[in-house]
Amino acid sequence: MAFSRIKKTSLLGMGLCLGISTSSDLLNAPSAQAITPAQRAQAIQLIQRAGCNLGLQGTTARITCSTQSVANLIASELRASNLKLYNSKGKSYARYKIGSNSPLTTVRIPNIYENPTGPPNLKAMPDNLNSRSMTLRGTPTGFRLVTAFESSGTEFQVEDKYFGSWCDNCFPDLHWDNGRVTANLQLTRNMTLSNISNIEVSGRWSIRTGLNVLPDNFMNSKVRERLNSVFQQYLPSMNRMIQQRLKSLSGQIPGAQSQRTTYNFSNGNIIVNVPLSSNSNGTSSRPSAQSQRLRLNKAYRIKDDESWGSNEYKNYATSKTMNVERGATATAFKPSGQSNSPRHCAGGEVRVEDWDRVEVARNGIAKIWVSMELYEGISCSSNDKDGRKIGVRRNGSPVGVPFLVVRPGESKSKTLRVNNTDEGGDYGRIIYSFSNNTLR
Repeated sequence: MAFSRIKKTSLLGMGLCLGISTSSDLLNAPSAQAITPAQRAQAIQLIQRAGCNLGLQGTTARITCSTQSVANLIASELRASNLKLYNSKGKSYARYKIGSNSPLTTVRIPNIYENPTGPPNLKAMPDNLNSRSMTLRGTPTGFRLVTAFESSGTEFQVEDKYFGSWCDNCFPDLHWDNGRVTANLQLTRNMTLSNISNIEVSGRWSIRTGLNVLPDNFMNSKVRERLNSVFQQYLPSMNRMIQQRLKSLSGQIPGAQSQRTTYNFSNGNIIVNVPLSSNSNGTSSRPSAQSQRLRLNKAYRIKDDESWGSNEYKNYATSKTMNVERGATATAFKPSGQSNSPRHCAGGEVRVEDWDRVEVARNGIAKIWVSMELYEGISCSSNDKDGRKIGVRRNGSPVGVPFLVVRPGESKSKTLRVNNTDEGGDYGRIIYSFSNNTLR
């Protein structure tokens, strides 16, 4: 379903043909000037071409878009998305990319097992199954995401347990014809995609010999169970794409303070409220909100506990500074979509991923929520999760009290540690040093 800079030409790349190149006077209008009737008319025309409506009320602009109009805005990003299902060394995996700027992510999914009446004891795994297309449609409650797969070919490898070992050639493989996965994405009132409660899977399954030991309803149900969590992990990227496109659209209004944009959702419409630095009556509004300069230093230490020989340790350090307006929309030093970038790993086996959420109140107080997960396996690419502490869900919403609360002019430090709860010994630790200073 965490914002990078958006070029002024991004809407052209989405095929909206908004005529940005002929509207330099609109895009570059001085913030202290009033919105003239001509500029107002031009802004309305540009936004209407995107399928949305614009209303200007004093120092606020309101853009109203149907969910279908928003789905059209991110259509090009979805065309750059893909999902691959495959198996390796007897295990099943999903590898996906949502949007052109998101990282390629691999997660392990459970194999499908079935022990029907009779001799077979079967295991089914996807065999290099690639999505053919991803499309998004607006609905009264949010969006419907449809992923269609290849229409023919051997899609699932089936193995039979033969004398205690899995045998690839002891049972024919499965075809999944016209395979399709549909996810109904629900929008909350503050315009954030909520967790998917379930997905729908359809298609026709057939075995070359005509044996019906793996019927359609059984396979569709099992694939749905395996992919439900994968589709939930799409949500942060989907949220970012939607809000980036809406922020770019709001930038067509002269004097728009896009960093202070807020979103609401109701009755199939997304409402974008954009504060303006000047109003249509020609009087200047109050100065832009004061900002806080936030700095976060992180010191990582990862331990790979070895049963034989010496334990292995790895230390990393990162630092990032950003300016955040007081009362602005929540942001992040490291969004969940970048939780594994760069990769932090020790001993070639133990990896930690972390992400956060940052808010600055109108009085300048900064709050940060943090999350960390620990993975341990045979490589740094393992997806066997063995420990976690969650202060931020993958969709960006906070859980519980903030990890650190820092007033203007203060600095605080705190340590977060996640142990290997399955096998013991391994751990990941981060020392957070968070400072908050007011920009004059």
